[in-house]
Formats: sequence, C-alpha cells, structure tokens
Amino acid sequence: MENVKLTAVVKLKLAALKPHPRQFELFTQRSAAEDAALAEALKEHGLDHPVQVLPNLVLVAGHRRVAAAKAIGWTEISAIVREDLAAQGEEAIVAFLIRDNAQRRQLSPLERARYAFELKKIAAIRDNQYTFDFDKEAVRQNTRDWIGQILGISGREASRLFNVLRTPTEVQAALDDGRLTLVLADKVARLDREDQAEIAGEIRDGKDPKTVVEAYVAQSKRGNESVMPAYRKLLKDVDTAAEALAGRTKEVEVVDAQVDGHVQTMERGVALLRKLISHEKAARRRREKNMAALLEKFAGTDEPEEGPDE
Repeated sequence: MENVKLTAVVKLKLAALKPHPRQFELFTQRSAAEDAALAEALKEHGLDHPVQVLPNLVLVAGHRRVAAAKAIGWTEISAIVREDLAAQGEEAIVAFLIRDNAQRRQLSPLERARYAFELKKIAAIRDNQYTFDFDKEAVRQNTRDWIGQILGISGREASRLFNVLRTPTEVQAALDDGRLTLVLADKVARLDREDQAEIAGEIRDGKDPKTVVEAYVAQSKRGNESVMPAYRKLLKDVDTAAEALAGRTKEVEVVDAQVDGHVQTMERGVALLRKLISHEKAARRRREKNMAALLEKFAGTDEPEEGPDE
C-alpha cells in the first residue's frame, strides 16, 4: 500500500480498520435511530464517498460509515489511504479529523466550542516560533481565521466559542439549548470569576439566563467607566456652591416635606467628601515622602568645584 495515491480507491477489510483513538473523545455519538437510517441508506444506495485511512489502517474519515457497513453485513469497504496526511504529523491528522466531522454533522454550539479549543491547541505549536509582539498578533489572527475556516464559521465566532469553554457549565448549557446567545456567553467569559459564579447560581435557581447575564454585563460596564469625569464635576459643583452659599445658608428655603430627603442626600455627600479628602491627603503624604527620600538620596552629592580654565 506504500504507493497508493490520494485519488486511488482500494478495497479494505472492515475487520482490519481501527477507529482513530481521539474519535470518541472529541465527538459525541449519534442516536441509534440516526445510525439505523445511515445503515438503511448504505444498504439501498451504496457508498457515496470512500472512507479515508492512514497507512496503519486507522480511520480519519468515515467512522459511522464503517459501523453502518458492519451492521448490514459488509466485509469490505472502499477506502483512500492518506499517506500524505500521515506524513504531516499528528496535529494535521487531528485537524483533518475535526474538519471532516464538522462538515458532516449538525453541530451544537458546545461541539463547535470544543472543536475550536482543540484546534487552538494544535495551532499553539506554531505560535512558539514567534518572538515579537506584532508576529504573535498576526499568528493569533491567522489562527482564529484558520479555526473558523475549518469549522465553517467566522474567525470572530471561533474566538467566542473557545472563550465560552472558560465559563461555568450552567452558562455553556444555556448556550447549547438556545437560552443564551453566543455573544452574551462570550461576555460572561470576560467577567471575573466571582461574577461568573453568581451568574451560574442564578441560572441554577431557575432565572432566565439572558436576563441574568445582561444585568451583570450592564453592571460590569458601569464599573469599568472612569470615575474622573464625575470627580471633576463634583469639585466644580462644590466650589461653585461654596462660593454662592458662603454666609447665606440661612437664606435657603426649607420645605418641610423635603427635609428628610435633603438631609439624607447631604449626609451621603458628607460621607463621600470625607473619603475623598482622606484619599487626597494620603496621596499628598505619599508625594511628600517620595520627595523627602529623593532629597535624602542626593543630599550628599555636592556639585564638583570648577577647576581653573585650561
């Protein structure tokens, strides 16, 4: 069989063929009804496409067809021996295995995610030869697009899929059964572990995953916004109010119905101002301490005396 070409179809004994060791690890098995339907189609119409094997007779494409052929009593099957693929190494073989399964199956989101993650591990080997940041970014982009090409999806979707594998199982399950979109599941992956755990708990309690995730994402977005515009506005408003109200507080019109609300607002304001004052003073102390350390460091350094002109 050493001289068998890619396009050459040969007859092989079914009993001699071996499943790829990662087939059952990577790919979920189809139902008995689906297997029976494939066997019936094979019996009625024959084999449309030969299976593909490595030179050691390990299957890389056609595991279900081989099982169906055995089920209807065949002893041989048409096959192509992929010496070219075997020469490329195990990573290329697994990538081909995933591509074949992805093209022949109706994949769930989680199956696509697992395949994307497996392909990412394969591609990571190529990353090691790059040292510069711009090279690594090019590899990352190319890897993402390569994974997407194999799975028949965009590179961006591929990135989101293997991000989802970092989320709790409750989030993954919600994606798989359609209660959560891939975009939202990807946003969960970008939250911290504590938030992810809380989201998982709320989903377990029966809350709608979409509603739960959207609330946490909105909260996280607010938390990531800079506080400096609000701080600068507070300083400006306090300065303006202090100047306008100086010596005139007794002129403020007080409405009984609003007193409690005004008092609560001002108490919150006082508490906030105290914290900000403490923060600013601490920053000033650190600055003064650093300046003192610098002065001490250079205290013994005298400027050299100027010598006579030469």
